[in-house]
Amino acid sequence: MKQINILKIFLNYIKENMKHIVLLLSFIFIFELILFLNKIEMSIVFYGGILCFAVYILYLIFDFYLYFKKIRQLENVIINIDYSADYLPEIKNLSDKMYTEIIIKLFQKETQLSNNFDTEINEMTNYYTMWTHQIKTPISAIRLILESNDFTYKREILNELFKIEQYVNIVLSYIRMNSDSTDFVIKKYNLDDILKSSFKKFSSQFISKKLKLDYKETNLKILTDEKWLSFVIEQILSNSIKYTKIGGISVYSDTPNELVIKDTGIGISPEDLPRVFDNGFTGYNGRTNKKATGIGLFLCKTIMNKLSHNIEIQSEINKGTKVIIKFNSNNLILND
Repeated sequence: MKQINILKIFLNYIKENMKHIVLLLSFIFIFELILFLNKIEMSIVFYGGILCFAVYILYLIFDFYLYFKKIRQLENVIINIDYSADYLPEIKNLSDKMYTEIIIKLFQKETQLSNNFDTEINEMTNYYTMWTHQIKTPISAIRLILESNDFTYKREILNELFKIEQYVNIVLSYIRMNSDSTDFVIKKYNLDDILKSSFKKFSSQFISKKLKLDYKETNLKILTDEKWLSFVIEQILSNSIKYTKIGGISVYSDTPNELVIKDTGIGISPEDLPRVFDNGFTGYNGRTNKKATGIGLFLCKTIMNKLSHNIEIQSEINKGTKVIIKFNSNNLILND
């Protein structure tokens, strides 16, 4: 910042204190006038006026020095405000105290917003970096299959393309969840229709891994958003298939307001279970298999909250995982 010169500071000081200067000069004039009207000797009147004026000039010089010092301190604050609010001038009166509190609160708010923004950028950068590496795997697999000139691997190609579609859907959902608005459309839906549509998408995955699907119709009708609930269900199915080598997946409803998706997979360790919905958390299984971005379940939890639904996970190592989606009573349609 360009520094203000002394003359400009002095003129500004005079302008700001003009009322006080006029008032004090008026007091000196009244004092001199009273002495004169009382026929005090002129030399005494003159010297009295000179003395009062001299004292006032000394006061102005000292007060201007303090004013000049404060302006310089404020210049320093402006220069360093991006780093700290510790350069504020010394508080001398109530108005200074209040202005200082305002500045500190604004600085703290700006720092908090800046830190939150940096955190969001870092999280997005880390996720997109991991996502880029993740999507390279199915693309490379498709390239190798095509280069072999053996078109008997159609199922494998379709599976790899399906993985790409899943990764793309996740990153698009992540972007939408971080936007200012979402495209929720709350309507009445038959939960079984949503489930069957999701099962159809994963049919080739079940076949290729030779996993069994044990599905019992729920007969539930709910108020929800079909697209976002389908995303959650498909993300859960994707995880179940990914981490299940033998056995299968069961989908059923134990109670009128719950949907259960249970697998016979490798399970989740007890120390990881409380953090599975944290953004970017992959856990031991994710780190071991190097197939997890740690964003899928975080999105599921975020979407469920926005839809006024709830999601819970129960799991045991080498015994499988149970995901429970709970629908709020306000979302259930009991009589149709």
